[in-house]
Amino acid sequence: MKYNILPYPQKIEDREGTLDLSGITVATESGMEYRVVRAAVELRRELSGITGAFHTYKQYFGDARDGMIAISINETLSAEAYTLEITLGGIVIKGGDGAGCYYGIVTLKQLISQFGVTLPCLYISDKPGMSYRGFYHDATRGRVPTIDNMKELADTIAYFKGNSLQLYVEHVFDLRPGEGERISSSPQRSYLSWMPTATTDLSTSCPPLLPSVIYMNCWSPRNLGTFASLMAMRWEVCAGNSVWLIIPSTPQIPRA
Repeated sequence: MKYNILPYPQKIEDREGTLDLSGITVATESGMEYRVVRAAVELRRELSGITGAFHTYKQYFGDARDGMIAISINETLSAEAYTLEITLGGIVIKGGDGAGCYYGIVTLKQLISQFGVTLPCLYISDKPGMSYRGFYHDATRGRVPTIDNMKELADTIAYFKGNSLQLYVEHVFDLRPGEGERISSSPQRSYLSWMPTATTDLSTSCPPLLPSVIYMNCWSPRNLGTFASLMAMRWEVCAGNSVWLIIPSTPQIPRA
């Protein structure tokens, strides 16, 4: 059978039978990290909209039971790897870490979008072929994205199992030499404020790197004020022009 899963899993085994999702409970192993819990609750909400029935979410201890979409950590799996098993009694998703659990959930969502409330029984084992998978976005030319645009883009990347969002930001933003902290509402300052918390707000680890080409040295540590600690590297590219790499994942920035 052909499955509409993107990216396509490394291993899929077809099994006999089908599973009706009506009334199934979404459950995460006790102690699961916040992002996986949030994704599970979102899955419960989407299921209710599809089946027209009420679906519950809960945490569980011990082994998975019938009538559940049971999501748990399996430490024998590598980072970001997951297994997804659909049986006559329920669904078991196991991830090597929180990202793996999330990828198992989005794979299940893609199966639901293809088959609806009656899923074929199967077993999937998958892990990323590359450790670094993402999207490099020029946020300067054309329509400048808002923070909500960036959140939607990051979640879309995560849905297709990417783990990085990079932004290219140039001089069109309203940050002028010497104004420093007095610029508080401009898009680029909003990006800098949001990025360090993005890994807790979103389902993808973004962004590890923000390359910025800034003309006339507008973005210097002096002008960035409290954001100066994010500046990591600088190259002189031509007279009066510099390239800065701004890395929100530096140790002094809180991470998920």
